[in-house]
This record gives sequence, C-alpha cells and structure tokens, in this order.
Amino acid sequence: MNKQYNIVHNQSSTRTNITSVVFFSLYRCKSFYQVFIKEIPMGLKITGKLVGVNSTEITHGPSGAIIKTTAPVDNGGDGSSFSPTDLCAASLGACASTVIGMYANRNNINLSSIEFHIEKEMSTSPRRISKLIVTFLLKTNCSDDDFRRLVGVGKTCPVRMSLSENTVIQEKYERV
Repeated sequence: MNKQYNIVHNQSSTRTNITSVVFFSLYRCKSFYQVFIKEIPMGLKITGKLVGVNSTEITHGPSGAIIKTTAPVDNGGDGSSFSPTDLCAASLGACASTVIGMYANRNNINLSSIEFHIEKEMSTSPRRISKLIVTFLLKTNCSDDDFRRLVGVGKTCPVRMSLSENTVIQEKYERV
C-alpha cells in the first residue's frame, strides 16, 4: 500500500508516493527520517453525545473505545468521572510518556517505565485550564545525554504543542 509523505529538500517541499517497504527502510535510518521526511497528518473520527444533564460519552472511531466524562463538582457536576479538562491534562502526561517511550525504543535507550503526576489549575473568567504542573518519573539508567534527549522529546509532544500559550506548563523530569 502506498502512503503519501512530504519530502523536504533545499527549503522546498514536494509530495511524492513512497511504498511502505521503502518508507520502512528509510524510517529505520532515523537521521534521514527526522531530517527529510514528514508524514502528512492523518485524521480520525471521534463521536460524542450528551448523556443526562452534565455527562458525555465519547467514542473513538477506529477502536470503538468509550470514555465517559462528567462535569466537576465546582462546575455543577457530581465529579463522578473525568471532566473534559481532566482528560486534557491527562492527555499531556500520556502523550509525553508515549513519545518518550517510542523514542527510547527506537534509539535503544534503556527505559523501564514512566510515571507522571499532574496538578491542574483552573481560572474562572474565562473558565479554562490556567496551569498544569507535571512531574515525570523516568526509570532509566541511560547516560546524561540520552536523558536530555528524552526530556527534549517529551517537551515537544503533540498535546503540549496544541495547548494555548495562555496555559502555563510547569514540568519536571526526574530519573528514578
């Protein structure tokens, strides 16, 4: 099956089709992939519906997995489940952990586990996430250079890049 990729060279970009086999070979050569090939973003469908007065059910299109949300107590809900902003905060930790794990695996960096702890602070006017305080605990015996690389990867995860510049992100990465 062919996939479409942007190939960037000499400050210009052209689209081309590359077979999956060729892409896999190029992907294994990480420096070529990181410098020259950027996959065109793919979309996916997520559906949701209001259930009751202050809860939703969200369905992940490809897998059919369902997540339920409920408004928090401080906003008229019963707090019986994650709120939508809780999921946003948790997504930051999950995303950074995922990309760090993938990077470590791809670059043969010993990483046994990652745990994260998040504190979410809300502002009232307008109601939004104002601050996320995140601590990542990486169980690894990698070199200091590799640890700096893992931290750098975590700081560029897609969720972090998607959050507003009005959201303060205070993060700490610890080796355990």
